[in-house]
Amino acid sequence: MILVDDHDLFRAGLRTLVEGQGLRVVGDTRCDPSAIEMARRTKATVALVDTTTADGASNAYLIAGLVEQLPDIGVVIFTRSTERVDIFHGIRAGARAYVAKNAPVEDLATAIRAVHAGAAWMSPEVLATTLDFLHKGNLPLTTAAGMSEREVEVLQLVAVGLENNEIAVELGISAKTVKNHVSSILMKLGVSNRVQAAIFAVRTGLA
Repeated sequence: MILVDDHDLFRAGLRTLVEGQGLRVVGDTRCDPSAIEMARRTKATVALVDTTTADGASNAYLIAGLVEQLPDIGVVIFTRSTERVDIFHGIRAGARAYVAKNAPVEDLATAIRAVHAGAAWMSPEVLATTLDFLHKGNLPLTTAAGMSEREVEVLQLVAVGLENNEIAVELGISAKTVKNHVSSILMKLGVSNRVQAAIFAVRTGLA
């Protein structure tokens, strides 16, 4: 298992807690694309990830990248947030467990073991929210990672395979403006190319 969180002291304490439950941690890192390489290098079967970075940006892109590039890994979200939008983005991105940070460490250990075995686990309040999504179809589709409404529109068109010139025609703006929007989107999502941005859009329900 690897631990992915932007706070060094928190990761150190978390490592002690989970290892005290008899679980093996093979690495820990901050919330950036290097986590995917660490998971690949260590052959981790579980990644424990927060929903947001230290500056409040969504980690949905990172979760989606882990799931997309390493299909055998199971993602456990361990976070303070039980907001509907964070739950939706995390589960839609591919996480198989969602545990609130105020949960007993035994619950976290149970979630990790469940995901390692190929199952799923959610805190009761998270399960209730997820069931509400299914029953009512009321999904919290909002902008992500601080993107503007225009950037979300551009990302949605990137996700369906349109090139910059085609997006420009579709939105009635210049190709140069589209290029600037795409550069901004990649920076805000912390990804390096359009394919990764498209994966984020699909996994988080923006496209």
